Amino acid sequence: MTPAKTRAWILLAVPTRGGDLSQLLGRADGLNKAIPTHAELTDSLGWLRAARLITGDVTNLSRTPQGRELVDRLGRQSQHAFDLWDALAEALQEMAITDYQQENLSPDDVNAAHQAYSREFQRIYKKLKERDEG
Repeated sequence: MTPAKTRAWILLAVPTRGGDLSQLLGRADGLNKAIPTHAELTDSLGWLRAARLITGDVTNLSRTPQGRELVDRLGRQSQHAFDLWDALAEALQEMAITDYQQENLSPDDVNAAHQAYSREFQRIYKKLKERDEG
């Protein structure tokens, strides 16, 4: 995946009104059926922050008004989620931001968020299974 495509994926996964890193991982998994790596997260979050498209720290990440506007505008022009993802990647590529700092995020931070996401996924799965078997 290109850097612009990865950054678009992460921007789409950042909760619009705020959420922690485990929520971002869950949304990323839902979009791409994959969990972003530490490297993908540190690069993408740093770049998106430099582009002023996200704000907050790993306990409360959200899109900025500019980030929300960009996603909303391109979303109105897209038929499907994957069309939006592609359009967003193109828009981010055109921004050409080269001066940015990688997000200060340790592998332990990512592992802890992944574990929290996994626990929540298992809790919901168990609840749905019980309902279906009930």
